[in-house]
Amino acid sequence: YNIGAKLIKLIEKFKFFGGDGYGE
Repeated sequence: YNIGAKLIKLIEKFKFFGGDGYGE
């Protein structure tokens, strides 16, 4: 299990909602 993979999933989720990966 790799925390980096979890972080990537979170970044993709923020991109999906925010468009730029930071939710702006």
